[in-house]
Amino acid sequence: MSNPNYSISFIAGILSAKSYIVNDQAIITKLVIDSRSVIDPEESLFFALDGKRMGMSILITLIQMELRTL
Repeated sequence: MSNPNYSISFIAGILSAKSYIVNDQAIITKLVIDSRSVIDPEESLFFALDGKRMGMSILITLIQMELRTL
């Protein structure tokens, strides 16, 4: 089974969302919902889900890990 790769602009289009990424043609190979499971930050797209933890603190941590596609 192959893993599909999509650009940020393609994913934003599916979600009817605006991309604020400088390189909206960056290729995403991994979707992440758990910040502890980021393996390849340059090719990961993190989804912040509503929950008990504060989203901003998670985003700051991910930026420090050099996750580029928030």
